[in-house]
Amino acid sequence: MNSIFKAIKLVFNLDKKMFIINYGIFILESLSFVFTIYALQFTLEKLGLFISGNLTTSKMIIFMFLFILVKILIYAFRSFMGFYCEYYDLVLSSKIQKKLMDKEFLPINFEDNNFLDVLSQAKVGASNLTYITNAYIDVVFMYGFNFLFLAIYLFLLSPYFVLILIVVLLLQILHNKFDKEIEEKLEENIKNLRRKREYFESLFLDKETVKELKIFNTSGYFLKKFKSIINSFCDASEIFYKKLLINDFRLGLLKIICYIISYLIIYFLKDEVNIAEFGVVFVTIRSIFSLSEEGFYGRIKEVNSLLPQLDAFLKILESNCEKNITYEDDIIFENVSFKYPNSNEYALKNINFKIKTNEKVGIVGVNGSGKSTLSKLVLGLYEQSEGKIKTVKSSAVFQDFVKYELSSIENVKISNSQNEVDFSKFKKIDYFTENDLDYDKILSKRFSDVSISQGQWQKLAILRGLHNNKEFFVFDEPTWAIDPIVEKKIFNFLYNEIQTGMIVVTHNLSSVKQMDKIMVLEEGKIVGFDTHLNLIENNDLYKKLWTTSTT
Repeated sequence: MNSIFKAIKLVFNLDKKMFIINYGIFILESLSFVFTIYALQFTLEKLGLFISGNLTTSKMIIFMFLFILVKILIYAFRSFMGFYCEYYDLVLSSKIQKKLMDKEFLPINFEDNNFLDVLSQAKVGASNLTYITNAYIDVVFMYGFNFLFLAIYLFLLSPYFVLILIVVLLLQILHNKFDKEIEEKLEENIKNLRRKREYFESLFLDKETVKELKIFNTSGYFLKKFKSIINSFCDASEIFYKKLLINDFRLGLLKIICYIISYLIIYFLKDEVNIAEFGVVFVTIRSIFSLSEEGFYGRIKEVNSLLPQLDAFLKILESNCEKNITYEDDIIFENVSFKYPNSNEYALKNINFKIKTNEKVGIVGVNGSGKSTLSKLVLGLYEQSEGKIKTVKSSAVFQDFVKYELSSIENVKISNSQNEVDFSKFKKIDYFTENDLDYDKILSKRFSDVSISQGQWQKLAILRGLHNNKEFFVFDEPTWAIDPIVEKKIFNFLYNEIQTGMIVVTHNLSSVKQMDKIMVLEEGKIVGFDTHLNLIENNDLYKKLWTTSTT
């Protein structure tokens, strides 16, 4: 229940005014139910007088008209309530999604499978937060108030009737407890399968993968994988749904016993109530079971399966995503080691170096040597497992850059919206020299008719990184999608354009030959850190890499 209280507090803080209005309407809904019961009893009493000849036809017609008017007004109110609740849910849902989007996760989090499972659950929890809180508050403000009124009403008729309420309520509490335990075990078993299912579903809906599915005719292969995941998902679910079915069947039998007890009580007390009260008692008993099934059982049962996702959402909101970064005048690594989450192997081991903010440094090595990992530590995107890091505020261009479906200008300006875009740089790196396209057009086949090559996208990523105007720059394979002629032009441009220091991670050693220093990595360790000439003479690995890349 702690997570429910936290969720309600969150919803209240997101929009206090709408919260009070929305749940104030729920209380009015409860009062309308009370009013309906009394209106029914009043009408039945008048009907009894009319049948016995103690009430005129005209007065009976007036009382019937008033009863119908009451029903119409209550129906109109409930229609308005439904409209406002839907509007409230729409407004609140957008604020909840923003709350999740405002959470600045560290990139290292996305290397952790456990975090990805929790995040997948949290997305479901966020989308259902209003539904979950509405269900529980409904039970208190609407179903709970109705139930309390019925208890008072029946107690005034006869204390024996309260036994029905107590038995029904206890049954629902026990049943919901068993259901919740079953649902929690189910979620624990399927959360990883759900994420796998979402992945294989996305393969058939993503623009990039659809091309390969068609070319390599791999749809059948992935459909088999998807079917296997679905079967595992269904098998895991079947066991728990059988348990839920048995729990429901047990509750059904107990409810039949409650019905029998209820009618026996009514039968033995038939001489103590008048005909109007007798009719209302039958309606009330039915309402008790209806409230129990719809509110205490139905609403709570529906949200029980969502409580683990709610817990995940609250866990994400409460998680600490602050980066533990120390900014200095230079970049300094002291005995730094790094492991990826859930891994026992070091990606980097005992790294020590110092780079001044006016130095230009290349980082080279074979695949898997730790080059990109090192660059992310410099940028503060990852946090070291051991050792101490001091770094500087840097801009960056990544190998896996993002293709924002925005205009060319927006793709550049988003890195620093306060600065005006320098269009001269577009021409300096040959962006759109062949096609004089409008820089304001959206680069997306989804939203416009403009499409550009991978190389042009990479140039935009470089321009975006430069536009950020930081005191240091980190480039991780910034030209891998660009032809050698333009690549040389871009590196010359970077050397001349950037007056501060920079790090360039690359496989193309000729691109970093003129750097102040070059760092050579092998299996997560620094095996060389010197000028190009000194490394050629004294470092066998660098000499091998240089010879291979230039022949």
